[in-house]
Amino acid sequence: MGSESSSSGASGVENAEVQRRKKERQRGFDTYNQQQASSRRSERETGMALPVSRPTQDVRSNISLAQDLEERASTEDFTGQKRGNSVLNMREAMFPLGRPASFVRSLAFRQQAGELRKGGNAVFDRDGQYRGVVREGRFSGESAFDPIGRSTGVTFDPKTQRYTTEALKDVAGSDNGSESGNVGTAGSQIQTQNKTDSTTTGVSAAARRGLLSQGGGARRRLLLG
Repeated sequence: MGSESSSSGASGVENAEVQRRKKERQRGFDTYNQQQASSRRSERETGMALPVSRPTQDVRSNISLAQDLEERASTEDFTGQKRGNSVLNMREAMFPLGRPASFVRSLAFRQQAGELRKGGNAVFDRDGQYRGVVREGRFSGESAFDPIGRSTGVTFDPKTQRYTTEALKDVAGSDNGSESGNVGTAGSQIQTQNKTDSTTTGVSAAARRGLLSQGGGARRRLLLG
């Protein structure tokens, strides 16, 4: 009984330490975002931005991921190819729903970037590739890598506050717009999912591959099957 009591006590201390790190991490994000907001407000009102303290490593890491997503939202089309010349831009024009699909994809990336900037926990695959973000119990990203509710194929590093997941083998597609069925997203996110599902008919095999790689739920997989 003594060993059981000791083990239980150690577990309690460990859990308390995890919670302490979690709160400390979130405080770093809250402080940085508040300072950024105050600085921007001061610049608008007085023409002079207020100084902002150096963000924590966790904040810097998430900001870097967010900036990468925002860059992709601005420069990639619905197939994941770079825009920027007439040949690539024709790809969107060739498909009646190409531009709406690109718009939905961009919205999904920007939404994830926002979650990361607020302190979300990034999700990576075993190769270290970014796959999504978890914040306040909701996942946004490729549904095959959703770590919520899984008992296998998922690890969480309490030090870095990041998930590492294996792809679910029974998930045919992925969804950077966050599948509303398993995420419980806000209304705007669900609207994005509905738009995505409506854009899958009448596109080529290349477009199908692009859409499957960056957006779609169960209905889309039926349409593309």
